[in-house]
This record gives sequence, C-alpha cells and structure tokens, in this order.
Amino acid sequence: MDIRKILFVTKFEELWFDAVESLMDLRKAALEHVVFLNVIERDKVALRRGKGYQKVEEVRLKEMANIRFINWAETLFERGLEVGAYIVVGSLAKQVTSAVEKEDIDLIGEFITRPLCDIDAVNKVAAAWSRRGLVRGHICCFDIFGQPGCWQDACCLVGTQRMIMATFDDPSWVHTLLTILKERKLAFVRSLKGARYDILELGGGDASTTVISPRLFREFVAPYDGELIEAAHAADQRISYHTCGGMMPILEDIADMQPDAMETFTPVGMGGDVDLAEAKKRVGDRVCMIGGFDQCHFFSGCTVQDTKNEARRCFEAAGSGGGYIICPSDHFFEAT
Repeated sequence: MDIRKILFVTKFEELWFDAVESLMDLRKAALEHVVFLNVIERDKVALRRGKGYQKVEEVRLKEMANIRFINWAETLFERGLEVGAYIVVGSLAKQVTSAVEKEDIDLIGEFITRPLCDIDAVNKVAAAWSRRGLVRGHICCFDIFGQPGCWQDACCLVGTQRMIMATFDDPSWVHTLLTILKERKLAFVRSLKGARYDILELGGGDASTTVISPRLFREFVAPYDGELIEAAHAADQRISYHTCGGMMPILEDIADMQPDAMETFTPVGMGGDVDLAEAKKRVGDRVCMIGGFDQCHFFSGCTVQDTKNEARRCFEAAGSGGGYIICPSDHFFEAT
C-alpha cells in the first residue's frame, strides 16, 4: 500500500528530530508529504486567577514550535518531501481530527468533478422560449446543495461557522480551499462559450453581511468570485451576483467585481438591510438591480392593494432611469 501523506503529531518536550528520521523509511512506501501537528494543551495557557488568559505564554510556545518546524522542514525538503504544519491550542484529540479534515481538501482538489455546460441543451431551451422569457442558469455548485459562489460552496462543505473561524485561525488553508473550488468553477465558466443564456447566477447568502463582515468579503469572497465574473464575460455571458441578506455595507464591493446585475436587495422586513432608494443612488448607474420586493408580506396574507403598493414602492425607489427589474427578494419560503 502506498502512503503518500502522513500526519505527524508531536510534543516537542518529548520528541526530537531523531524520531522524525524514522519517517524516511516510509519513502519506500511512496511517502511524499509530511504534515506536522503540534497541539498546545489548553491548560498550559488557560485562565489563571489574577492573570487571565496567558497570551504571552501562548505566543512563546507557538514561536518555539514554529522554529522547530522550520528546522525540520528544511531537512525534509532537501530529501524531496513536501511539508505542512499546524500549531494550535486545544485538546489533542479534537485538533488531530480537525487537522485530518483540513488535509482532506487535497482529495477534493484531486478527485472533484468538473462539470461542463451542455450547450446544445441550453440552446434548445433558448430557441423554444425565444423572446417569451429569459433563460437563466447558474455557475456550477454541487448537485444537491449550495449556491454558486466560491465562499458559498466552501461554507456548504465545511460549515459556515467553521469557515469564519478558519479565516482567523488558518487563513492560508481557507485560500487554498477557495482556490480549489474556484478552479472547478472556472472549467465550467470557460465551457459556456456559445450557450444562449440570458443571465447566470453567482454568489450566495453566506457572503452577505448578515453572515460575514465586509473585511472578510473583500479578502475571501471578492477575489475569487470576481475572477469567475471576468471569465464569464470572456465567454460572452452575463452574471447576476446574488446576495440574500445584508448588502448595504458591500454594495460598492459587489459592483467593483463588475457583474452585469446585482440581487436580491432584501428589505428589512425580510431579514435584509436594503434601502432600495439609497442602493439605487450608490450603484444604480453601474449595474442592473434585481429584487427588492417583499414576497413574505405582500404575496399572501394581504390585500391586492397592499401588493400593488409594494410594487409601486419598489419602482418609485429604484425604477427611475431604468436598470431595475422588480423581483421577489430571494426564494418563496412558504408554499401555498
């Protein structure tokens, strides 16, 4: 059996490089990659009466581990091995499990499917509908869940809370995962040349400011989804960037990615934060705006006049000068 990667858990107080030398025997079994894990037990830096959390001690222990890992890595690099490392505070069992899960992204990168567009099927639908409707699709996500953005895919795979924490604890790992997911989507986007879509959806609610901060959006969302938008334009496709949730703090950031349209402009009454008139002033001359209608309160449980008034509100706020498509702001959450 080939052993290509191994997780090497170490306590530096008890283990020196002589023990790492034993790994070289595994080269005969095709070992290519060693991942070091040093877990600083929580009780070494835990709260102490009169002292609080021992941050200085945590930093000292991490620096000591980092220096040791650098020395070990240099030796292993010279022998043709790849080396990675995690230095974390917590319980040993939990952190070992977490490190193994993180290393699984290599499997995603190697074995994940890369779907391509069925251009003939899309164009048959477009021909059948002609000018009677818009043909809308989305950038590929996973078959049974998710929305099309890179960050959204990552949150579906890993969990939203864990992804957010990882941006602080291990941002390089987050960037690696997002790059793997982006490359999968780029293969699909580049295959879209000639497909007669009217518009394709990208984005997702986990990238809204209801969920993450504008700083996280700028670092972990915009660079990856922005590259997909650029590739879509190169394939002669239009993109609507979907953000169900808070948008107001990142309106310009989304527009800077240069999508053709932005959605959903969810109002406060539906859990969003959008002032439609203010959004029109800020980005209405840069993109087409789609959404803004509160379907939870004005499609059911209301009068016909209430529905008309809500539609009128939307058009008065964002319809001036064109560039606005009234639309429910996200899905219908209750079927009738």
